[in-house]
Order: sequence, then structure tokens, then C-alpha cells
Amino acid sequence: MVKRSKNLLDENALAQEQGKLDWLRHFSTLIAARLRNDPFTEESAVCFLEEVKKTILEHFPDGERAYALIYDRRFKRILHRRGIFLPYISPMDETKLT
Repeated sequence: MVKRSKNLLDENALAQEQGKLDWLRHFSTLIAARLRNDPFTEESAVCFLEEVKKTILEHFPDGERAYALIYDRRFKRILHRRGIFLPYISPMDETKLT
């Protein structure tokens, strides 16, 4: 009976983690669409991306490095294509990750 209970806990933890990852995939797709289509100035893009980062890190508190490696670059590449040039966060520069 204990083993069955442990399996349920593992399944629940996996389901919760999968739900978080599904949320992140959906959220990042929506953000990418907004970056492609909404009118942004450099200043408004910086503010928008700060809010996006804050929201993602609320769901994934230990995800600063992953954010810098994946989402910061993805979102800023979209803006670069639109002529808005923001510097990338270097994942090696820990002072910028806080």
C-alpha cells in the first residue's frame, strides 16, 4: 500500500510539472506573437520583457539561467527582426541574472 501511495505522489508531481511546462510553452508562444505584432518602442519592449521575465520566474524561481539561455534570446531575436536592438543577457554573467 505504501508503494502505491508513493507512485501516486510521483504521478501527481509529474502532472504538476507537466502542467507548469505546458503553461510556459503556451505563455511563451503568446509573448512571441505579441512581440511580432504589437507596436513597441525600445523602452516599451524593455518594460514588457521585464514583466515577462518576472512572470516566468514566479512560476520557475530557479529558472534565471534557463530564461537567459532560451527565452531572453528568443524574445530579443524577434525584436531584432523588427529593428529593436536590445542586448542579450549573458548566462555567464551572474550579476545580470538577478
